[in-house]
Amino acid sequence: MEAPQSSSLYWKPFSLTHVTYPVVSSSSTTSSISSNVLPSLLALLSLAPPFGTCGLFVSSIFHRDVVSTYLLVGVLLAVSLTSIMKSIIRHPRPPRYDDDDGRAREYGMPSNHSCFVWFVAAFAMLYVTRREGGMAWSAKSLQSRMIRHPSSTCDAPSSSSSSSSSSSPSTSSSSSSSSSTHPPRQDVVVPSPAAAIDLYRRMHTTFAISSSLLIAIGCSYSRVYLGYHTTPQVLVGSVLGTSLGIGWNFLLGTGRVRALLIRADAFLDDLERNRRNDLLVGMAGGGYASGGESPGRKRV
Repeated sequence: MEAPQSSSLYWKPFSLTHVTYPVVSSSSTTSSISSNVLPSLLALLSLAPPFGTCGLFVSSIFHRDVVSTYLLVGVLLAVSLTSIMKSIIRHPRPPRYDDDDGRAREYGMPSNHSCFVWFVAAFAMLYVTRREGGMAWSAKSLQSRMIRHPSSTCDAPSSSSSSSSSSSPSTSSSSSSSSSTHPPRQDVVVPSPAAAIDLYRRMHTTFAISSSLLIAIGCSYSRVYLGYHTTPQVLVGSVLGTSLGIGWNFLLGTGRVRALLIRADAFLDDLERNRRNDLLVGMAGGGYASGGESPGRKRV
């Protein structure tokens, strides 16, 4: 079925992922690799909002990360606010060569893209510097799984000390003889796990902050370079997104929001545990191995 043809219809590109950028012709004397690479790189950075939305959605659905869901909800609310402000302020975009003769004029104050990237950048930088443990975008920083399912590693020192105290004299004598036969080397320095974890966290935090800033600055600059927004439109969107991102991160630290996310995290954790238990029961009953059905399932 083809689209209807009429003189009153015109084709409009899907603006969410439609980006055009200038390219110097190969026959031109000013053509060079840098003159074509920079516009294409900026066009790619201009697509950071849809890519970021897909990433947060995947993290929320497949990894069941409530912090990613919280960030996704916040950034969608921020972009919705900028869309409402556009219709109120009605500040036109700069003219471009591919405009549709003004038939579908869109407004650009403030910039949705700038608001999106700076909202995420502000939230991410505050999150990785203020987290209470765990990696960025990890629900472990909410401490819900450690509260509900405490690890048994905390009892390891006591059990090891009790087992060592109850060991037989023959065991202690054999260990002393082995240590005397093979003395430990003093020239080998083994880094402690705590030092390695601290180094990894510092590198992770540095990478998260630097990448967030680079993507936010590159995306904002691309909107001006490619002619989609004016400089004031991008600046207003950046300030608005940064302010909303800081406020959204501040709400994450409040008791009500934190309790809500912990409750949601615990609920998703229970769902995953039940799913794995059903899978193990089905495998133990031969349902999956023999091509039959798992216990508790009815044939449709």
